[in-house]
Amino acid sequence: MRYTAEQTLDILVEGNRKFSSGEIAVQRFEDAHQIMMADQKPMAVILSCSDSRVLPEQIFSQGFGDVFVIRVAGNIAKPSQIGSIEYAVKQYEIPLVVVLGHSDCGAIASTIDVCRNPSKVLPENLQQIVDDIKPTVIDVYENNKTAELVEIAKLAIQENAKNIVIELCENSSFLKQRVEDGELKIVAAKFSMDTAIVEFFD
Repeated sequence: MRYTAEQTLDILVEGNRKFSSGEIAVQRFEDAHQIMMADQKPMAVILSCSDSRVLPEQIFSQGFGDVFVIRVAGNIAKPSQIGSIEYAVKQYEIPLVVVLGHSDCGAIASTIDVCRNPSKVLPENLQQIVDDIKPTVIDVYENNKTAELVEIAKLAIQENAKNIVIELCENSSFLKQRVEDGELKIVAAKFSMDTAIVEFFD
């Protein structure tokens, strides 16, 4: 069965409800192995941060073959990540892409630290990740100059995910066309470490 974007989102929301409330269903090896031996048919793409505490399959109570997960620090969207999303959407006719940020994000914290300490030197590839996130952090700070640092980080995590949703369509004519044709929905979301609840944004 091929789900619509709305149906897929409902499944993920319900799966997160089960996870956050402790109703976790364990997939038996026999069932998982059968799925692994068949062609995969994921219903959603999730572009997530690489944080070891953020496991999209568990957060949404999904099993083998259910979601196509791409993980990178700061859930940024560079060509390799965008190409992976394009592949999954095209190959498996996936109707939903979720850009998943999370609370207590190290990539956001590193970017804020660099903004506050411009002379700080990072490894060159990590610096590229920070440079990708920096415009979002600067915008959040400029619009919330009286906010505490913890609030800046919270807002930056949310805005980073939202901005990446925009970037996906700006940097992929394929994804943009799918969205315009009503065949694909791309949404931003944030996972809370405190509550285990995923909040979705328009």
